[in-house]
Amino acid sequence: MAVKTFFLAIFAVVASSSVFPEEHYVAPVVRHISLADIASYTNQLAQEIEKTERELKNLQYGEMQHDDEDIVQMRKRNSVLRSSGGVVSTFVHWGSRSCPGDASLVYDGEVGGSWYGYYGSGTNLLCMPITPIYKDAQPSSQSDRAYIYGAEYETSDFSPYSSLDQHDPPCAVCLIPRGTNMMLPAQESCPAGWTLEYVGYLMSGAYSNTGRTEFICVEKNAEYVPGTSSSQNGALLYPVEGRCTNGGGIPCGPYIDGYELTCSVCSI
Repeated sequence: MAVKTFFLAIFAVVASSSVFPEEHYVAPVVRHISLADIASYTNQLAQEIEKTERELKNLQYGEMQHDDEDIVQMRKRNSVLRSSGGVVSTFVHWGSRSCPGDASLVYDGEVGGSWYGYYGSGTNLLCMPITPIYKDAQPSSQSDRAYIYGAEYETSDFSPYSSLDQHDPPCAVCLIPRGTNMMLPAQESCPAGWTLEYVGYLMSGAYSNTGRTEFICVEKNAEYVPGTSSSQNGALLYPVEGRCTNGGGIPCGPYIDGYELTCSVCSI
């Protein structure tokens, strides 16, 4: 409305004969334009300006769409810190790029670990950031190093994850307003008083692999990294079966030999 009023004022002044000296006033040109015409033209111009301003705002909003998720996570993280009084902890959401419940995303990435056939390097799996930062790196490969590779689902014969087979698993590091969390194997619930973060299936390297990896809880509705499908190997993830024995070890009865195990991640 301010724009409209401004242009109405300008045209009203222009239409007044007091603006220009008499010798510069061109009567034949101005006399056939009425004040009503000027007001109509001004209305149209004001509407076009307002429309352009709206489109500009929409364009600016559209450019911010890519940052929306970062803003949402930042606000969520601030909310976690405020509500927790500073008592927080983190966990890895294996098999997903997002965080469940009231958890806020610290960063997302892809699962990495040691080559399944090597004896050395680490036994733990890591959530590797998408973009690494190098400093003082030595050019070319060196022989006296630990190696880390991407991970891969090996799930062709496990129906809940069969569509993930040979794909790479994503991961997310999540911040929660609770000071302690744990992975609970063979359960889809949490002890009384604990908060359930997510449920899934227990996974690790195959028993026959030379390289060993830890047991992790992979999201029940697991995802894979788009564009990955060929068998690149690396750190391999298989479903975990319970092997029960009578008279010792994992007890038969509650555990059934050969059944894949579930898991849950709980916090308090």
